[in-house]
Amino acid sequence: MTSFNPVSVYPTIDKTAFIGPFSSIIGDVRIKKEVFIGCNVTIRADEGTPFHIGNKTNLQDGVILHGLKNMQLTVHNEQYSIYLGNKVSAD
Repeated sequence: MTSFNPVSVYPTIDKTAFIGPFSSIIGDVRIKKEVFIGCNVTIRADEGTPFHIGNKTNLQDGVILHGLKNMQLTVHNEQYSIYLGNKVSAD
């Protein structure tokens, strides 16, 4: 819970995803199949939510994702703060 979002929502992480050491995944984050999240990655869906991280996406060491409150986009008729499709790579 934060002052931006009074409801606690935990991440949904597929069992095939790899989460590197010292990474933080906070809030309504939906991590799909075969995702790689490297060391020291921060994914903060504590202000803007939800986040979608598609299949086989690759987030390398030190990447930071932080969504802003009331800043959303529509993908497939659903609202997201951050949406990464399948096979996206960020470093």
